[in-house]
Amino acid sequence: MLTAAYGNKQHIAALFTKMKLNCLFLLFGLYLSGGLIAQDTLVKKNGEILVVKLIEVNISQVLYKPFDYPVSPTKKIDKKELKAIKYKNGITEQVASPEASETRVTVFRDTAVFSKPVPKAAKNVIFFEMGGNGGFYSLNYERLFPLKSGFALAARIGGSAVPQKYSAGGKSSYSFGWTEYGINTLPVSVSALYGKDHRVEFGIGYTPLFKTNGNLLYDFNNYIGAMMGYRFQRSVKDMFFKCGFIFAQNIDQYKGNSFPSTYIALGVPF
Repeated sequence: MLTAAYGNKQHIAALFTKMKLNCLFLLFGLYLSGGLIAQDTLVKKNGEILVVKLIEVNISQVLYKPFDYPVSPTKKIDKKELKAIKYKNGITEQVASPEASETRVTVFRDTAVFSKPVPKAAKNVIFFEMGGNGGFYSLNYERLFPLKSGFALAARIGGSAVPQKYSAGGKSSYSFGWTEYGINTLPVSVSALYGKDHRVEFGIGYTPLFKTNGNLLYDFNNYIGAMMGYRFQRSVKDMFFKCGFIFAQNIDQYKGNSFPSTYIALGVPF
């Protein structure tokens, strides 16, 4: 009976030892599989594949350490040598040339931060306006000055030339302004804007209006105007549109007429 008991005790000890070994192998396998999953891969244009731990990815270079030697000094490789970057989270980035790429990807301590391409802000506008400060119509240039919290200022200058009827040699004809016969305006204005894409506009403007007859300036008027309206103007190169109301006043003492008007404008930001 003593021999049988001793044999059972040895059998139990062997089973216990085997179970401990199986647990160790299982834990090692889980550690190894987790390590293989948590790895980054660089695919070079020549077909070579580097298994790495990414440190930083910027617009022109990739900084990394070899996956199997993480305590080694940080290495770097130019993006122009790479075809793709495979991140440990499963995302694959196809690498374009640094000159053509507008997307920057930065990796700090295994955390990838992606930023979308940021288009250059469009602060200039060329627009055609019917009504408004220019009178019947005007062609204008405007500069946008963004401020904080959705506010902005806009300054514009423009011009218009309206044909005027005249007689020469017994015949009636028309001539556009800026030559011998015409009604010409030079509208300037400053506006305050509020909003991101859809904006409210309030502004003031000054418009000199002068008429020519032959080579002589025979009439001159000075107008100031207060305007209020709506505009659609994004910060990217897109469509520009605005419309609203203006109240203009002739400030010459002997010509003190005033009139309300509407305006509508279309333009191209750049």
